[in-house]
Amino acid sequence: MTHPSVERIRQIERLAARAWPATQTEDLDGWLLRFNQDVTRRANSVLPNDEGDRLTLEEKLKRVESFYARHGLPVRYQICPACRPPDLDEVLERRGLTAAAETQVQTIELQVVIERTRRTLSEMAGRTPPMSWGRGVTMTGALSEEWFTTYRQAEERIDREADGRRDILQRIAPPAAFAVMRMEGRPVAVGLGVLDEGWVGVFCMATLPDWRRGGAATRVLHGLALWGRYHHATHMYLQVTEKNAVAQALYQRAGIEPLYRYHYREGPSSASRV
Repeated sequence: MTHPSVERIRQIERLAARAWPATQTEDLDGWLLRFNQDVTRRANSVLPNDEGDRLTLEEKLKRVESFYARHGLPVRYQICPACRPPDLDEVLERRGLTAAAETQVQTIELQVVIERTRRTLSEMAGRTPPMSWGRGVTMTGALSEEWFTTYRQAEERIDREADGRRDILQRIAPPAAFAVMRMEGRPVAVGLGVLDEGWVGVFCMATLPDWRRGGAATRVLHGLALWGRYHHATHMYLQVTEKNAVAQALYQRAGIEPLYRYHYREGPSSASRV
């Protein structure tokens, strides 16, 4: 894992916050407080990557507690190497908040993704004509019922919060590409790309169980990279949990490399969400 600058980490986290928007946000002297009806950790956590000079740390911590208490949620912070103050993680640990959901943020140049996924698809299919690399993948600029139904079927664990996730996906402000991969005439895999500041953020990669390990996700990733290049993006970022070995293998084959990690610090009674 490389050692990125704090400025680069802040940029990527800023882009990711815009790509996965909460229903309510509040600025707290440089920290961003997010609330989204308790749907997903990211959208219900503090992003503490900047600091002002109006409040002491103790005052800010108390205001965070009040904010989430008003919404009936436990306190939760998203902790990465750019957080301020730099020892915030240790401060929160001493206050009894527990660590959860260790996640890698991975990045790569788009051209590398395009070339590596093309090579992988070629190896899977034999000497398939190059025009077939993107066959079966379609993109729409807005959430469709077909995309969301496929996503729900592929990710059954999110079924109880489906409405909340749908709301998030419909609120994305930057240009987006909702990719659907079809095989034998039916949708079998989906992915989401969000274009911002020359980067494509990749989210919601999901494949139906019967179609996994057959190249569907690779085709979706390839398609999103081509879409980003068409819109003059140069780099890609994504988040993947440490425990997701299948996704880790997919992204490694595509040349995507870990840049930094983040995790959450949570108060008691936090639900297990990504």
